[in-house]
Amino acid sequence: MIAVAKPNEPRIGVLAARLVEVMATADYETLYTFDALRRLLFEDPQGMRGNAAIQRAKRVLHEQYERALVNVRNVGYQIAHPNEHQHYQARHYRSSRRRLRVAIRFGTHVKRELLTPAQQQALDESTNRLAILVAVGESVRRAKALPPAADIHVPSGRELAELLNAKQ
Repeated sequence: MIAVAKPNEPRIGVLAARLVEVMATADYETLYTFDALRRLLFEDPQGMRGNAAIQRAKRVLHEQYERALVNVRNVGYQIAHPNEHQHYQARHYRSSRRRLRVAIRFGTHVKRELLTPAQQQALDESTNRLAILVAVGESVRRAKALPPAADIHVPSGRELAELLNAKQ
């Protein structure tokens, strides 16, 4: 059994370990409905304790077994096939970018006159940190769209003339 139990949360750890034990060897694309999870956990999988166990099991399955347990809305959870991981990665990336932009808006659109100077400074610092994250992500995304500078060859005038004459 995997050591997923924390000392202050033994019940959740035991439940998560039970899920990991069952799901670690299951076939890809196996669907676990909420009813099946309720029978495995003896808890409501959508309740606080059941959901906490599922979230911990998701993390352990992903990090130790390289298996992604993904939510199927209103049905349950499914073990994603490895060829679907890029899709889920892209979805979470898009979601994180949207959340960062919303967080920046909270720091940008505020009645600053109601804040103390210390609160204004703290708000500015956190907004700047978030803005830097977004800017770095955008610059990396743009840089990946272009080939490396070493791979770009601009022909000289003579080479261009030779290319144009060769095609005729």
